[in-house]
Amino acid sequence: MTNKKIIISSIILGVLTLAVAVPFYAQAATTTTTATGTPQTHNSGKNHKNLSAAQLAALKLKMAASQAAQTAKQQAIAQAIASNDYNAWVKAVGANNPILQKINANNFSQYVALYNLEQQVITQKKALGLDQLGHGPMAWGRTAPTTEATSTTDSN
Repeated sequence: MTNKKIIISSIILGVLTLAVAVPFYAQAATTTTTATGTPQTHNSGKNHKNLSAAQLAALKLKMAASQAAQTAKQQAIAQAIASNDYNAWVKAVGANNPILQKINANNFSQYVALYNLEQQVITQKKALGLDQLGHGPMAWGRTAPTTEATSTTDSN
């Protein structure tokens, strides 16, 4: 009888704990505290309808700055590869980038060759109209949902 009471008590305690903890953790997952100590609620996805005009403008400015920084980084990487400059490439990808565990000054020329081959593949896919397809052999011959499929016949 005592074991039965312990089991029932444990179940009740577990249910009560869940009833209290789930709403708490759900709120904690969507709220953080800023450096000034004020709570900040996150909007998931692209739902920005609860933001004020000033908050929305600040968000757009932050997104534009992030995009500009990413574009500058990509251009610096491409330039370093084009000039076969390992040190500039390391600076562009960042000294803590995990790729530096695989690519070093000794094999950088092989990496440049690989990069150039990948660019040739991209160019050839565009020339053949395959750039709108998915990746891998399972996607070959299918068009992306946003493009119209064109019918071609084989003349053998």
